[in-house]
Amino acid sequence: MSLRAVNISVKLGARAVLCGVSLEVSPGELVAVVGPNGAGKTTLLRALAGDLAPASGGASLDGRSLRSWASLDLARRRAVLPQKPSLGASFTIREVVELGRFPHEDRGDDDSKAAARALATVGLGERADDPYTQLSGGEQQRVMVARVLAQLDAEHDEPRYLLLDEPTTALDLAWQHRLLRLTRELTSAGVGVLAVLHDLTLAATYADRVALLVDGRLEVVGETSAVLTETVIERVYGVRATIVEIAGSDLRLPLVIGGAPPPSSPARGANHRHNVEQVQPLETRV
Repeated sequence: MSLRAVNISVKLGARAVLCGVSLEVSPGELVAVVGPNGAGKTTLLRALAGDLAPASGGASLDGRSLRSWASLDLARRRAVLPQKPSLGASFTIREVVELGRFPHEDRGDDDSKAAARALATVGLGERADDPYTQLSGGEQQRVMVARVLAQLDAEHDEPRYLLLDEPTTALDLAWQHRLLRLTRELTSAGVGVLAVLHDLTLAATYADRVALLVDGRLEVVGETSAVLTETVIERVYGVRATIVEIAGSDLRLPLVIGGAPPPSSPARGANHRHNVEQVQPLETRV
């Protein structure tokens, strides 16, 4: 059981956006996708969501091609939080969250309770009747998080997957961590999570594995400590970094110092690639 990309290549016009990328997300793990702007992170997420048809390769959900899934069945199994969600009409907060319950309308689940649980989780339960358009950007993001939580709230045992595209961008520091702690709780409940992140410290703190994309190619995928090293960060991003070990835990967090890397560090784009390897996830998380 997994959500899997196999040798996916995507072209936009004449430009290759993804080149032979393979990646797997299993129930119960959080995989962070990181990389510079334009690396193909969002394109990979859209291909795994079934929203984009690759030029070659393909994506599958639990052993079946995404193309073979009926849209309603697919929506019951995976939820997607896009980078810039938008609504074409004015809704209350509750109505936005209840949009996530559409795939379950004929299954006998209690949709109103599922929506209420999701709103309570993001701290907006008491504001359910407020207009969505009057919220701040961060509050709107929390509503959209509640929508995908409501979509995945099912009284059935199918494996479920959550795809998040830069979910922390509009959130303040506290809510960035609350959201990613929430995703860890979802993985404990058996949900497979893929999150596109720019903050390498958040990725190192919460992800079981990290996939690093560079120029449309999968540079390396593995345990966070094996991927987010000083050498890799300096080579890929062109900034100096140091790894800080957190006492009393197994966490090794990248601290980006900024500025140019030391002269001995190879420049980004040099003809060097790490071997792609799968590493067992860390056992201790904050």
